[in-house]
Amino acid sequence: MASAVNIAVAPPPPFTPADVAVWYDATDDTTFSYSSSTFPSQWRDKSVNGWHLTPGTAGWHNRNVTINGLKAVNLNQNGGGLNGPSIDIRSLVAANFTDCMMFGVMASTNQRGTLLTIAAPSSQFVRCESASASFHLWDMPDAGGGRLTSSNVLSGSSPMLWSCYRNGANMAIVVNGTTQASKANATGTISSSSSGPFKVWTGISAGTFVSGPVGELVHVPRYDAALFTSITAYLKAKWGTP
Repeated sequence: MASAVNIAVAPPPPFTPADVAVWYDATDDTTFSYSSSTFPSQWRDKSVNGWHLTPGTAGWHNRNVTINGLKAVNLNQNGGGLNGPSIDIRSLVAANFTDCMMFGVMASTNQRGTLLTIAAPSSQFVRCESASASFHLWDMPDAGGGRLTSSNVLSGSSPMLWSCYRNGANMAIVVNGTTQASKANATGTISSSSSGPFKVWTGISAGTFVSGPVGELVHVPRYDAALFTSITAYLKAKWGTP
């Protein structure tokens, strides 16, 4: 009798493309086009919005690495980040102009830079920043409260699942299942119809870009406690993060 063979199967996502504002999945071969070899010329958004990404500079970001055996995009600080279209900034929040959730899987964040941002006329919106073994959340939105910072959470090349949210006046950063920072007095709303360039993993100043393997990014334009828990569980099971 032949022995059984166990094959790991990724769990299905607890959301549909219509439920999220953006969804980039490095394991999905169908979402990539290439300029050459394994260097993507486009990383396509799996949400219904179709906010596809193109490299700032071709030939630097390389889909030649893995995170716990799953394909990932190795971001290079010299690649100029990944750029999307200009969008209405209200598309990233709920009807109350505040609430949203973000999730990301990566294996290192070696350079100072933003992980998801849209530039409004005078400030950046929903900006997660990694720098000096810390993780910052800027304006999600919180026009009157500055940044929310969690320290000493980056772990070199070890896989990391981060998530963050704005729920009314409440903001939080969660890394590998542990709440690293929170606040309950966030202020400000995003009620302007102004549009700005949507960017992922861009630098915050010249020559400063996030570097290292990134596996998946999801942004939800509302807050839902049950969905926050289920997306976290899905990404943890899929990517094998702590």
